[in-house]
Amino acid sequence: PKADNLITFFSQFASMLVVSFTSLCSYTFVKGFCDFNMYNYDKFENAFYDNNHRPLLTVGNHQSTVDDPVIISLIAPLRELSYDTRRLRWGVCAEEICFKNAFLSLYFGAGKILPIKRNLRHHSAVLSTISTSDTDTKRQGGINQSRFHAFTNKLRPGNWVHIFPEGRVCQKSLNAPN
Repeated sequence: PKADNLITFFSQFASMLVVSFTSLCSYTFVKGFCDFNMYNYDKFENAFYDNNHRPLLTVGNHQSTVDDPVIISLIAPLRELSYDTRRLRWGVCAEEICFKNAFLSLYFGAGKILPIKRNLRHHSAVLSTISTSDTDTKRQGGINQSRFHAFTNKLRPGNWVHIFPEGRVCQKSLNAPN
């Protein structure tokens, strides 16, 4: 029990350091170099503070790989970005981007990001470089993977879950407006 408490303490401390540093850098960049507007923030804030009896699910569109820390640093309440990260959002990121080595795995894990396998069936250039036995494993992406189920299990009362559902950045073939 004492060891478990120590592990929990260090895990929360690491999360606080990673989230605070990343959020401060993201917020400073956006405030200093970008022009942005937020609409209906009061609705998000009400949902965030009134979610003790239900989970909060937010969905965003990708424009770049840094969307998650930038958007979260702008909308999350300051307390959750600094010293109390327990209510900060859970998110997912492709394992080949955010979890490709031990340092990135620790960093993103501390930032409450879970690894997810993307379904690479349509990326023939990537698949041609992967061995056949590896291809079957790589194709087990999508919503029917155990990692996605672990992510959806975070949808508990009081938790915030954020997702970028399109699975990759720059969806040019969708003909969707930006």
